[in-house]
Amino acid sequence: MENRSVYLTRYVDSHTHVGISDMPEHCSQYMRRLGLDSNAWPPAQKMRELFSNDLVECLNVVLIPSYPCANNLKVEGVYQQAEYAKDMRDFYYLFGGVNPTPEFDIRSELEQQYSKLEIVGVKLHPVHHCFKPNDYLEKSNSQLLRVYEFAEDHDLPVMFHTGTSVGVGSRNKFGDPIYIDDVAVDFPRLKIMISHAGRPIWFQTAFTLCRLHENIYLELSGIPPKRLKEYLPRLAELSSKAIYGSDYPNFRGQIPYTTAQEFAEAVEGNSDILCDNILKLLK
Repeated sequence: MENRSVYLTRYVDSHTHVGISDMPEHCSQYMRRLGLDSNAWPPAQKMRELFSNDLVECLNVVLIPSYPCANNLKVEGVYQQAEYAKDMRDFYYLFGGVNPTPEFDIRSELEQQYSKLEIVGVKLHPVHHCFKPNDYLEKSNSQLLRVYEFAEDHDLPVMFHTGTSVGVGSRNKFGDPIYIDDVAVDFPRLKIMISHAGRPIWFQTAFTLCRLHENIYLELSGIPPKRLKEYLPRLAELSSKAIYGSDYPNFRGQIPYTTAQEFAEAVEGNSDILCDNILKLLK
């Protein structure tokens, strides 16, 4: 019998929050209102089954550390995700993350995440930590300079949350991707991922920045696959720089392989968007 696996659509999920637990109470309360339990993750091996079915095969899952709420913590979720995925690092890629607004030795923290946890990128969340990605232009002691320099030195992509967030305490004015334009110009060696493509207010801004700058990539998580062409009708022009992600668990009842299957149909099985582009970015 011929092996059916040759017909599978293969993908990498570049944006999930799997494995995060023990959040601040106001974050956990928000999760519970959505019908989600932040401490109810199945074992890592069992979770893997939710990302593949007979039609789509997940090659890797990227773990993104961020709580669904504004907070002043220096680090969110990174070490929890590392512990969760420690026996399956062939399947799970780990992004690091820091909050650049409090005063602490941010480079030492990133060094530890890189050397001990083997992070493959850095996530920044302006909407939850209330900063502009280009605030180093106004603040001579901005911690962001250390983040960008570290990422350049270690050839790590930096992912910015863009667009709105309904998380508790979010300040959505910081979700405008236009502030990333300065970062792309001032740090031309920095690989930048604009997550959520500026949804739902700034799709055009995110798209245009990706077209203008060689070092910017458009990450598409959190966009309903059935509305992808409506929101980004010219996405095909950026197929070499667009990246799939599910943002799981984005809503109650979401099944990663279903989201991936619908997305694959929306992009007509484009392997660059589904897996190749993100794998080129990750070390």
